[in-house]
Amino acid sequence: MLRNTSQRILKSTSAGKEALLWQQGILTWDDLSKIKSIQGSFFSSADSDSLRLAKAEHALRSTDERFFTDLLPKSEHFRIPHSFPDKTLFVDIETTGLSRYYDHITMVGWACQGEYSIYVEGHSDKILRKALADARSVVTFNGSHFDLPFLKQTFKDLQIPSAHIDLRFLAKRVGLSGGQKAIEEVLGFHRQGQAAEIRGEGAPVLWHRYRRGDVDAMRLLVEYNKFDIEGMFAIFDYTVGELLEKRQVPPAIQQEFPSFAGKIEAHISTEHIPQPNRQGITIYVPKYEGIVRPLIDYQTLLDHCNSIEPSIVGIGLTGSELKPSGWCFLSKGIAKTMCIKTDNELVKKTLEANPTLVSIDSPLSLPTGRQTAFDDGSRQG
Repeated sequence: MLRNTSQRILKSTSAGKEALLWQQGILTWDDLSKIKSIQGSFFSSADSDSLRLAKAEHALRSTDERFFTDLLPKSEHFRIPHSFPDKTLFVDIETTGLSRYYDHITMVGWACQGEYSIYVEGHSDKILRKALADARSVVTFNGSHFDLPFLKQTFKDLQIPSAHIDLRFLAKRVGLSGGQKAIEEVLGFHRQGQAAEIRGEGAPVLWHRYRRGDVDAMRLLVEYNKFDIEGMFAIFDYTVGELLEKRQVPPAIQQEFPSFAGKIEAHISTEHIPQPNRQGITIYVPKYEGIVRPLIDYQTLLDHCNSIEPSIVGIGLTGSELKPSGWCFLSKGIAKTMCIKTDNELVKKTLEANPTLVSIDSPLSLPTGRQTAFDDGSRQG
């Protein structure tokens, strides 16, 4: 925890010097304050060790996480959630796709000390805003590149703690790489029920089924999100444990790190009134209240085709042959889909279909506010 670190709290203490202090039995700030050699310099300047320790103590008692994110190196920020466990949120979002410019958030799930809550697109975001405003640290998996940018863009003036632990990068420090599901498999974390079969690409499908009236699909999406957060618990605990062993942190200090791992006791219900005698929290999944139908449906399209029924190829490009692109052929009201990897195969399959129209999921103009056609904004259009 934070009380066990002296890095940058004592002006001249690095990770190596901190380890030497631990070996001498100097484990806490109280131990530091009793060292005679340090006491001799306590009143030497306005930036004395005494003053720095006092400021750190005040920041800890007032749950001022920004003091520690500004003071400590990024590699030590994992200590912050353990010092504020009741104000640490594990957050995971679901979206319609990967681009924050063309896709949007469908739901947000978060948990604090095992209590799970959700926000569903189209409903009030008041609870989500309050949870993040009250938090002092947030834990995500790949949130630096995905969850947090989406949240900041979707919810204007959203308060997000300065202490953010991205498990994708924390896990790499102990040799765990790849996506969250791959790391969960290495750790032996197993999901249960129907949600165990869902992969990331299946989440948007569940959302669109929900929009069309399948409330149970939303229940399954929430279950999938809940398992994501439980998996994050397991990854965080394992990774921190490995880091402490790697750093040869004394057992007395390791015992001070509380565990976050465990199951979320939440019943996900499509009924507004929870069933009686239900243990744990009940998450109510409301019916979808937004507009379901597309702006142009298939029959409207036929009405503008002079009685000639068209055949249409739709292509969803990924922008790289390393990732398969989506391909769909629509004819006589029946849609056939597949994933195609190479450009040559994509062209060949499209020509063989001899379509009346080819629709490519790629904008013909830039949205308002965009300066380039690239999500990272690194190149000029």
